[in-house]
Amino acid sequence: MAIQVKLTDEQTDSLDLALSKDGVKKADYATFCQLAIDLFCDCIAGKARYRSLTELNIEVVQRIYEQMLDGECPSADRLFNGFNLPPGQAAYIARVLVEKAVPRWRKIGLVELRSRLDEQVEEKKSISPGDAKLSNVQFDITQRARHELISICTNLMKSEGNTFIMPESVSGQGDYRRVKMLVVTLRRIQKHMIDNKLGKA
Repeated sequence: MAIQVKLTDEQTDSLDLALSKDGVKKADYATFCQLAIDLFCDCIAGKARYRSLTELNIEVVQRIYEQMLDGECPSADRLFNGFNLPPGQAAYIARVLVEKAVPRWRKIGLVELRSRLDEQVEEKKSISPGDAKLSNVQFDITQRARHELISICTNLMKSEGNTFIMPESVSGQGDYRRVKMLVVTLRRIQKHMIDNKLGKA
C-alpha cells in the first residue's frame, strides 16, 4: 500500500536543523517518516513499552542516529541544539548511548582514537626511549574514543601488569575529555592498535 505523507515547512525546517551538520543538509524525509511509523506501530502493537519519557527518548535518539546520522556518535551538543532536549537530559542520553557498545559507534571511536594517537606519536617522535618514560602528553578526544582508550588500556594492564602505566583523565567539557599519559604509554597503545588492526579508517 502506497501512502503519501505531507510535511509542513515548519516540520521540514525543524528536521533540517536537527539533522544537519556544519550547514550541510542531511535530512532524509522518507527515512524519517518510516522511522516515525515504525516507532508508533511498535508502541501500538505492544512491541515496546517505555517506563519513562527518558527511556522513550533514549530509544528514539538511538534509532535516529543509527538510521539517519551515519558516521556520527551521539552528541550532547546536537541533542541540545538540534533536538531541543534540556541540557541535563541531553547530556544524560548522550552519555548512556555513548557507553553502549554499538559496533558502528565503536568503530568511529577507534578510528578517532587511532588518528589522535598517530598525530601525537608523530609530534613526539624526537623523544628518546629513556625520556619517553618521563615525558607526558595531553590531548582531547570524544567520550566514545575515550571509552575505546579505556578498554584497550584495561586489556594492556591485564596482560602487562605494572609495566604498563595507565593514562589519566585530566578534565572534560561537553562531548570531549582531555587525557594525559606518558609518551612511552602513548607509543605502546599505538603499537597495540597497529598490531591488532584497530582504528584503521
